[in-house]
Amino acid sequence: MIVFSFHKCGICLFFFFVVSVNNVMKVALKKKGKHFLSFFFCYYCLRTFFFFIYTLVFSFFFLIRIVKQKRNS
Repeated sequence: MIVFSFHKCGICLFFFFVVSVNNVMKVALKKKGKHFLSFFFCYYCLRTFFFFIYTLVFSFFFLIRIVKQKRNS
């Protein structure tokens, strides 16, 4: 995946945020006439949301590791 190649500088978070918003807006536009909750709990949206949370947590711990390495050197 493209996202994981950018973890060192944090561009991945911006890139993934843009992709996520774009995908969620596409799904929202398709389901405009349906119930609001069905949009939030559809499989695609949940998968995107959990992948975003995973990316956020992974990047956060990676950033902490980089900061610790810079302090030690």
